[in-house]
Amino acid sequence: MVVNPVGLVLGIGDFRQPETGVELHAGDTLFVLEEVGEGRWHARLHGELVSVSSEQIDTDGNYGAKLVRAPYSQWWAHFVVPGFRSGWVLMDEVKEHGADACGA
Repeated sequence: MVVNPVGLVLGIGDFRQPETGVELHAGDTLFVLEEVGEGRWHARLHGELVSVSSEQIDTDGNYGAKLVRAPYSQWWAHFVVPGFRSGWVLMDEVKEHGADACGA
């Protein structure tokens, strides 16, 4: 997974998610690294890896956390054709079967 640019969430007031334990205060920056499905993101807060719910985070900051920029990600997969070639393929337009995103 390549994420560029990472997402940015700015704390504009006191914000706490009871289900994840993530807390933001005015001026805090949450760096959103990737979406992991089911409304969850992996992110960095004060240098620590956290899991955060995208619920209650909007572009208006109605709940104390403002989404300034959503993350942009691309899923690349490495392939090997034995005895022939190997390389990388961008999976955005590939229809895979039996797996979703990076899961099995």
